[in-house]
Amino acid sequence: MFTFDFDLDHDIMEAWKDAIIQAPQTTRVFIEGTIVGDVNRKVRLVNVYPGPVKYPIEWTSERQRRYYFAVVAEYDSDGNVIAYQRSGTFFDDVDVFFNPDTFNLNITNNNPVARYVIGDNQQKFHKNTGWEDPSEQYLDILLEAQDDIVEAWIVIIDWKGLA
Repeated sequence: MFTFDFDLDHDIMEAWKDAIIQAPQTTRVFIEGTIVGDVNRKVRLVNVYPGPVKYPIEWTSERQRRYYFAVVAEYDSDGNVIAYQRSGTFFDDVDVFFNPDTFNLNITNNNPVARYVIGDNQQKFHKNTGWEDPSEQYLDILLEAQDDIVEAWIVIIDWKGLA
């Protein structure tokens, strides 16, 4: 699993919390329908598959190499290793979550191998192939979302006459 958390600016979000209390339905609909949707769209653009595997494979450890051939690799009837084929589902487990109580935006890839492919335990051959840690790009996306939330807050406050 790979998780990237981003805590929004506390002072700004305390003011936003007032809007949530005073106009909860409007705020929830806007955040869930617009902000989270926009973050999801941007995350999908960031989540791209790299090119083909770079050979020779540079294993991070002998233990990793042994694990691959014992557990992950598939073999044909003659005992030859069948080359791994990407399923194209690696990014299907990416989820964007906004907690309105804490104002925490969270981007998570629940795929159990994500931490080895793009996370803190990234294996050498994944890095060599071009898999990138998306944390910096996610941070940019979430900073833009914070700006969008602030702008929305101003619009909702004005529209509802809460100022």
